[in-house]
Amino acid sequence: MFDATNAANAVNAANAANQTRCIPVLTSSRYQRPSTTRHTVRRVVQQYIDDVEERAESQLGYPLIPANIDSGVDLDIIDAASGTLLNNVGDPSKRAIFSLNSHPFELGVLQYFAKLWGLPYDDAWGFVASSSSEAITQAMYNARELHGRGCVYVSRDAHYSSKKSARILGLDLVEINADELGRLEYDDFRKKLDPTRPAFVIATVGTTMTGSIDDIDELARILDDVLDDGVASYMHIDAAFTGSFLPFVEGYAHFVSFNDRVDSISTSGHKFLGTTAPCGIYVCRERNIAAFAETIEYIHARDVTIPCSRNGQVVIELWAILSQLGPHGLEARATDAISTAVAAVDAFVAAHLRCHLLHGSTTLVIDRPPDDVVIKYQLAVSGSTAHIVCMPTTSIETIEMLIHDIMECPGRPEIE
Repeated sequence: MFDATNAANAVNAANAANQTRCIPVLTSSRYQRPSTTRHTVRRVVQQYIDDVEERAESQLGYPLIPANIDSGVDLDIIDAASGTLLNNVGDPSKRAIFSLNSHPFELGVLQYFAKLWGLPYDDAWGFVASSSSEAITQAMYNARELHGRGCVYVSRDAHYSSKKSARILGLDLVEINADELGRLEYDDFRKKLDPTRPAFVIATVGTTMTGSIDDIDELARILDDVLDDGVASYMHIDAAFTGSFLPFVEGYAHFVSFNDRVDSISTSGHKFLGTTAPCGIYVCRERNIAAFAETIEYIHARDVTIPCSRNGQVVIELWAILSQLGPHGLEARATDAISTAVAAVDAFVAAHLRCHLLHGSTTLVIDRPPDDVVIKYQLAVSGSTAHIVCMPTTSIETIEMLIHDIMECPGRPEIE
């Protein structure tokens, strides 16, 4: 059996030996023509992007849609927005003195996701964050401002940013056990839940390593059963990868939706949707921020967001992607990703290699290959396992190449 500890040490040693290469800022002579400098800048950037795109074609461990692969979306049509400063400072629903923003597009994106997740738009509030991690921090901040310093409850397999956010906000955190496939253990949650303190639950719909889904209804039942009368709760659904496509998968829409116990939901724009910059969509109930939002004189607008200045260009990208794909396009993407994941499982089983795929997921869990294979395919690893994230653009041929490389490794893990 492959030794995961030795592999981790080998990867760490390789990383230490291969520090990120620095590309120094160009220094031009005052007598050098600006056109010459521009030509050099263009060449350096183009060479780097060509290298990035080549590496993107073979990576299997992280959810992204490479820019050089036809995904049915044309972002060239929004080039007009690329050269203008668009700073989405403040509450997008309130007019501010600083009007060089894309707030109208941001409201369109929020309206789309509020409807997708079953929250009436009149009761919804939110913004486009820099990432889902920032959205999780926003959820904890909202919970703290509403209910005081409660206790955060997260699965052991929840995204690592949850623990970081709790530390930043000075909140106690209780980690709930999960099984070997990342599924939250509800008996452990019931046992660890303090009935006397406000409970801030970060539920994960699609864990990072295995794609497991926390049962929102079961979490709500436990809160109802255990918390003392009058003790508040706040539940946030972290659907960073799944939030934009799981509502289109039959039988799974209710895992990403607002029920009576759910206060906010977030997803990423740069994963399944494919924006060219990291971003996250955060939607909550309007009443959850109205109690503590304040008007900032400097911008003459209401603000309650963790960030102040926000990327206005990526908001227009999101709007353009959602507009071009439509619900049928997103459903087709979900179908393609799931079909690829199922075909990948068949390929691993045919090669007598261990592979797990949970229902509602496109994330395959495999035995951790040797570090040279991990590096070649940029696989995400955890202990003795690795994972493959099947995207709409993932090629089954690339997965077959990975299987071939694993088969060529001495001492490769195999089904017994």
